[in-house]
Amino acid sequence: MSSIEGIKIIQLKKVANERGHLLEIQRNDDPLYPGFGQAYITCNLPGVIKAWYRHRKQFDQIALIKGGLTLVLFDSRGRQRTVVFTAP
Repeated sequence: MSSIEGIKIIQLKKVANERGHLLEIQRNDDPLYPGFGQAYITCNLPGVIKAWYRHRKQFDQIALIKGGLTLVLFDSRGRQRTVVFTAP
């Protein structure tokens, strides 16, 4: 989905039944799992935008629990274009 080198956007599989659903967001046997570093939960108030943090090297896993997300990725190496990913 992404056209920036090193970026992978993966749609997670939801397992649902009559009791609810389960969504695995991280497994240590996943080939993309780099090892544990930090975990946190963030909540934005309506109308609030959190934007533009620069990381020279970072591995992020984002799981959207509720609401919508627009993720804008900019490749400062200048080799590829900016990518915008929107989830419902």
